[in-house]
Amino acid sequence: MKKKQLLPLVLALGLLPTLSSSVYSFDFGKIIQDELGKAVNNTVQDAVKNLQAQLRLDFPVINQPKTSSQPHVYGNDVTVFGYDGCPYCRKAYSFLNSNGIPYKLMDVQRDAAAKAEFQRQGFRGVPQIIIKKEKLSGFSESQLRATLKRNNLMK
Repeated sequence: MKKKQLLPLVLALGLLPTLSSSVYSFDFGKIIQDELGKAVNNTVQDAVKNLQAQLRLDFPVINQPKTSSQPHVYGNDVTVFGYDGCPYCRKAYSFLNSNGIPYKLMDVQRDAAAKAEFQRQGFRGVPQIIIKKEKLSGFSESQLRATLKRNNLMK
């Protein structure tokens, strides 16, 4: 019988203190630590998978294949990948809000699905602004304004 197969029996019978002596070369502390680590890891992975499955109901585009020329925009003309602590992200949000441009915020710090999509797209740094099929990296008011106008989203 393997050490790991003995663990449930040892725990069930309360024999851990008895078997921890130097007569037996089993390191039950290490085995318990390994097994608990696996259980916690599996639980966390299951929770993340469940959350991702729930979020995909709201954003079905994630499951569709993508080519680099077709970024996901989740049904909105403007999508912004960013997070609240980013000063350039806040400038982009402020610009879009003050000009009445609706956008979908993908918070890469708080939303696991947004972070996964951000990584899948190969983005580096925030904000990443997608306007229809055009991608803007970072915040430049003049670039953002020109792109919005070019896509007939701003006069």
